[in-house]
Amino acid sequence: MFNSMTYHIFKAINRDFIKGLFQKKSKTYFPDLDNKGLEKINIERTSQSWAKETCLTRYQVSFGGKQKKILRGTAKKDQSKKNVWEIMNFLYKKGFDRGKLTIARPIDFLKDINLLLYEEADGLPFAFIIENGDYSQIEKDLKRIVQWLIKLHSLKIQKTKFKKAIFLQSKGYLRIFKRAERFMPELKADLKSLPDLTFVDNLWKKEKALVHNDFYPGNMILKQGIVCGVDFDRAGLGPPLMDVATLCGALEFPKEIWALTLSKKEVLSLQKGFFENYCKLRKIDSQENKKIFQAFLVKIFLDQVAYFSEFAIAGWNFMNEASKKDFVCKIRSLILKVKEKLEEYENLTCRL
Repeated sequence: MFNSMTYHIFKAINRDFIKGLFQKKSKTYFPDLDNKGLEKINIERTSQSWAKETCLTRYQVSFGGKQKKILRGTAKKDQSKKNVWEIMNFLYKKGFDRGKLTIARPIDFLKDINLLLYEEADGLPFAFIIENGDYSQIEKDLKRIVQWLIKLHSLKIQKTKFKKAIFLQSKGYLRIFKRAERFMPELKADLKSLPDLTFVDNLWKKEKALVHNDFYPGNMILKQGIVCGVDFDRAGLGPPLMDVATLCGALEFPKEIWALTLSKKEVLSLQKGFFENYCKLRKIDSQENKKIFQAFLVKIFLDQVAYFSEFAIAGWNFMNEASKKDFVCKIRSLILKVKEKLEEYENLTCRL
């Protein structure tokens, strides 16, 4: 854990600092534009203005000859980006720098301000493609995305090389839920109605591989058959089926979170196809892994309850009443989804 007073993360939006940095390291940051002069930098903070612990940035850099490059920056006061930097470099050197399966190019890690820089991926987030509602296109893209995931999970790594992926256990959920009750007392009955969640503590003891651990549709960028992975902040060693369940779970987020035009039948078909295709390509038995996959689906929605609770708490004093009610509505819909998935998991357990 870093001392939050040590890292001046908001230097990431200081124009003089950034301009000097980009000019000094232009050959490293922009090797293909070596003979072009840096003319202008547009800096945009993409994280919430009230967020004090995080600084997310977007840099649009203009060069001579009207050429442009776009970089992304991410910095946190209390969580080092060094591990993320090392994972991205490892992946880039392991073949994710070319071909149809790539990641955003890692640019630099500034230890003093805990700032990670990487090149913005060119293309459309898979989330946008899903929102468009073209079932056949979504199905095609899922086949490409599963290949990206297989490539990630099949990498040979030293188990001591990377840290464990970020994983919230039952005690962590309860701690967040207690805080949420203080800010949103109308959720108390909903949160108390959740059953014993200790079963999730055993999920992380399963097979370990290098996992993305935040494998939502917005973190896959597609363009002309190329699949590019972004946002490795939660990556590390963990069970591969967590990634599979994360993407599948996102397809059935409640409408309060993500209103999609896909029918329930289409969603179930896409989930089944993605899961079974993954199992086939990894040469694992889909039937044997169905129960654990279903357990991870429960965890996906628990993680979303925790995420939206923490986000609401962090911004509570900056929100109007309508925004507060909206968060309560979102969290309540996710709690219902947790219960639904728990019931499906229990029914499946009884059958197997």
